[in-house]
Amino acid sequence: MALFDKPRAVDPFAGINEKIASAQTELDGAYSALGRAYFAAHAEDAEAALAENVAAVKLAAKKEEIYRELLVRAKGMKVCPTCGHEVTAGSVFCNFCGSKVPEPEPLTDGVNVYCDKCTSPMPIGQKFCSFCGSPLPEIGKDAEGPAVEPEPVAEPEPVAEPEPVVEPEPAAEPEPVAEPEPVAEPEPVVEPEPVAEPEPVVEPEPIVEPEPIVEPEPAPAPETKICPNCGKVLGIGNKFCTACGTNLDSPAAPVCPNCGKAVKPTAKFCTGCGTKLN
Repeated sequence: MALFDKPRAVDPFAGINEKIASAQTELDGAYSALGRAYFAAHAEDAEAALAENVAAVKLAAKKEEIYRELLVRAKGMKVCPTCGHEVTAGSVFCNFCGSKVPEPEPLTDGVNVYCDKCTSPMPIGQKFCSFCGSPLPEIGKDAEGPAVEPEPVAEPEPVAEPEPVVEPEPAAEPEPVAEPEPVAEPEPVVEPEPVAEPEPVVEPEPIVEPEPIVEPEPAPAPETKICPNCGKVLGIGNKFCTACGTNLDSPAAPVCPNCGKAVKPTAKFCTGCGTKLN
């Protein structure tokens, strides 16, 4: 050890703080186990004060189930409902138990329908995904989803966590006694300076009138664009039409000058009214 190295101070409360942390971890685990036990016993008949918490657990469990199913579909597989094994998406019968495997149903949580291609949640009723342009499955009014949200109830007051043990501050070392300062000799008497004559009064400058306040120009309206196929008004950032699925970045297709029907660039006659095209 070097000559001027000081030994590190040992925390006398380290053992107690470790026990407090261990007790808090045990308490959190007990709270989690209590919540799981209550949900298992009262998922359908929860008290009014806990109905909102039970609904949140159901919605989270439904989302986990949906994303697990999306993972299976992303791998090109589907799950046999009889034995639980994964089979290829094109299989009609399970090669493990021989049961018929139905086609997968649309995935919804009651509010959104999930895109099979990019897994993005879209509002029920929208026909195309606004992120990848893929068509979305139609969801009926009786689609399975979470129960109607209960009326808001007063939340119980949170249980106050135990305050951490405050470690006592180390006792301050006594300050060294200051030696008495030597008595200062009296300073020589300074003669007063002559009184200065008052400065002349300066007239105040004229008050400058404030410039008129210029009103700010109104903010421009948010930019939009219109689908060239169906005429729906869309946001400027949309790449696909949310009503008909048209790619908004592709050049607009030519239309018939007589009836306005979209035609192929190589067409010589309109397929809607028979007009000859140039």
